[in-house]
Amino acid sequence: MKVRTAPRERATEALKVDVAIWIHRQRNSPAKLTYRQIAAVLEAETGVKVTGEALRQWHATLENPAA
Repeated sequence: MKVRTAPRERATEALKVDVAIWIHRQRNSPAKLTYRQIAAVLEAETGVKVTGEALRQWHATLENPAA
């Protein structure tokens, strides 16, 4: 039986850094990527497919841990 993990956990494991921090770096890079663009990069680098809205919510937890 295959153990399933949440996309955020899989992305964090693949990136070797908290995905919220990685998103923050992408948003604040000189390119100023959108969440949709970051989702495409995340999928290309890790194979984890998520929506831009999910990334926005994950990023919000970095700025507001209670979210």
